[in-house]
Amino acid sequence: MPGGERARLRAAGAEAIERSVVPGYEAFLAFMPRGEQEEYLSSQPLEALSELTITDPAALRAELDDIAASGYATSLGERVVGAASVAAPILGHDRSPVA
Repeated sequence: MPGGERARLRAAGAEAIERSVVPGYEAFLAFMPRGEQEEYLSSQPLEALSELTITDPAALRAELDDIAASGYATSLGERVVGAASVAAPILGHDRSPVA
């Protein structure tokens, strides 16, 4: 796949991941290249979905680093208090998220 198509795929995927799906959103973002991650985060409001949602940009960046290191994301009440979920991205051959 030519580089331009891969970039569009990443951009389209990031737009398709809604923050309301917290672990999927964070898992996808954690594996995006840092520049694309920063561009996306600077263009999106970090609105609280519950009182446990991370809304501080520095805290979210630290969380994304932890997710990239572990390979998966968890949510313990970040979307709905009392709910728990886990997600992992599907990575392409270059370790960029494709789904």
